[in-house]
Amino acid sequence: MKRSAAGGSMALVAAKTKAAKAAVQPHLHHVDAFGVEVTQSSGETKKQGSWCGLIGSLVALGFIAWSTAQYVNRFVKDRTSTSTIERARQSTDAGILEEFGITWKRDGKVQYDPTLFYFTFRLRAIFDGDTDNNARPRVYANTDPVDCYLYYDLQDEGSDPSESGKLAQEGCFDREDLQASLDAARESRTCSFPNATGHYVEGKCADDIPHKDAAVQGKYGDPAYWFFEVAFNQCDDSYADSKNITCANQTLVDEAWDDELTIDIAFIDQLSLGETGWGNIYLNADADIFLGVETYFTLTETYESRRDVPVLIEAPPRQRVEHADFTQRSSSTSGTTFVKFWLRLDDIVIDETIEHFTALDCFNSIGGAQSFFMMVFGVIFVTLNR
Repeated sequence: MKRSAAGGSMALVAAKTKAAKAAVQPHLHHVDAFGVEVTQSSGETKKQGSWCGLIGSLVALGFIAWSTAQYVNRFVKDRTSTSTIERARQSTDAGILEEFGITWKRDGKVQYDPTLFYFTFRLRAIFDGDTDNNARPRVYANTDPVDCYLYYDLQDEGSDPSESGKLAQEGCFDREDLQASLDAARESRTCSFPNATGHYVEGKCADDIPHKDAAVQGKYGDPAYWFFEVAFNQCDDSYADSKNITCANQTLVDEAWDDELTIDIAFIDQLSLGETGWGNIYLNADADIFLGVETYFTLTETYESRRDVPVLIEAPPRQRVEHADFTQRSSSTSGTTFVKFWLRLDDIVIDETIEHFTALDCFNSIGGAQSFFMMVFGVIFVTLNR
């Protein structure tokens, strides 16, 4: 009987202690972003505010608003991403040269005196490495030099080149004249073709000549090698007769060579679709040395996505060329030509892809940011509610 009484009194004490703890510590029912639900000692359930949840929610909403503004701004300002891949040039790759010109200087000062020296310009083509020159003869498209301005301000499209540039008298080629020369060569071009008996007969081969002026393509040995040739020559009888002038006597020529003669050829480089700049080659000329200068231009083909939908345009890419490098070789002078530049394509072609940030990309990015924060806060609250 005594053990029974003691056991009953201990159970009574434990029950009172448990009730007292429940009165002191309310029961936690639910936690969310804005507070907690608790049961008071009276049994009533109330929701109490949570500064942690409130601050976290404000931070999430602030980030969503900020990221939304960033993505909308990228769309409004037409942000783009650019990627480039280098590849080996194919024999069919061709690019059109931008404007270029050339001057010669005597003791650092630009000169123009055709009775001493002059420039020639022509577009040339060699087929199949001259393996059968009779079947597909070379092409020479000559063009008369014209006056132009070099090193003028390319950033100000409305500016007059004569105000900011340097005059190059008969230092540039005439595109219209070159195109007329190509058209004439196309009309008159004939090639030799083998017939059924193995004999060669002449026929038209106008397709050998493209309809683009100043187009450079391939290298020697390719089916078609197109390059531009610019030469620095001393006045001779043939040139004098064509211009109805008299060449300077040998004493004046020797005096010119005794001074420092330099050649400056300048190119407009398309650095990007919206940016251009001047590039040049500067070298000395010598009366006893012939200089041959291989001048390489890199072709870039740009594929651009449309802005309304994120798909690449199913159209030919836009092209641009940029002066890349040059090599030179020298030999003893023979004749009246002292420097030749051969302007041709580089062996590397750059494929460029420009992708616009479209409206669909904007909506996807905003949705992604919101989904990310919803997932993060969801994980936090699920963890707290366990």
